[in-house]
Amino acid sequence: NNNDNNNKDQRPSAMVKRHSKKKLQKEITIGLERLLRDDIGFNAFMKHCLKEFSSENVLCLVECVQYQQFALQQLWKEQETDSTIVYSSNGREEMFNRERVRVIVSFVRLWKGLPQSEIVFDPQLNIVDKAKKLIEKYIRPNAPFEEHAKKKKVNLGHGLRRRYNIPYQDNRFPAADDKSWALFFQPVIVELVNLMRDSHSRFLNTEEYKQLLLRRRMRKSEQNVGTPWVVSKSNTTFLEHSLFYLSPIELFVFDIFKTHKNRIIVKKMIAIVVQ
Repeated sequence: NNNDNNNKDQRPSAMVKRHSKKKLQKEITIGLERLLRDDIGFNAFMKHCLKEFSSENVLCLVECVQYQQFALQQLWKEQETDSTIVYSSNGREEMFNRERVRVIVSFVRLWKGLPQSEIVFDPQLNIVDKAKKLIEKYIRPNAPFEEHAKKKKVNLGHGLRRRYNIPYQDNRFPAADDKSWALFFQPVIVELVNLMRDSHSRFLNTEEYKQLLLRRRMRKSEQNVGTPWVVSKSNTTFLEHSLFYLSPIELFVFDIFKTHKNRIIVKKMIAIVVQ
């Protein structure tokens, strides 16, 4: 009976530990979607993709997302709640209203400070010409980002390329006022996001990611406390559990965070870490 009681006492403790571990992993893992909509996160991830020769995937994603957002805003007014489009995906056709399309278009949210695409926001081009330009840039054979020798290939499958190359060759596109343009590049976006998850998983193990965590925690603590460069008590647990992820210089900085409120000292140490 005593053994049974001991086992019962240990179970809640083990469950708490597992829960704490999952919570910690969630706390120290910045998902791909969060990276793309954060200024520091986007820049850090883009630098990582440059090292992996896969930055073209990010560039293509950005322009396709901006295109769909632009098309939705220009072609489908918020008041047109009764209008629908037929969207084909995986061999199935579905009817989507504006709200459903808006949710899909918001599937990837980008950092608002990103430069606007010259193609998407060119006032001289209509919605059809903008799409053609993006196909020429990223999808067509011999496109600028299809130079294998220079390792600038956008990693799209043959079937997906064919889906865009055939209507391009035959010049068979929807009318310029067709609301389906709001989802025209959605298959490209979905495939690129899935491909970028591999880069993201490798990014999580880099020194750049550790620096990103450090900067985000500093910024968050500044927002929570209202005093720059001071970590609140609510962040102390995170810091203590994250020590094994940090280099010696970062450990020293965190030690200063927890024991001092001298902004000048901390700023100097942060400058060293950032460099």
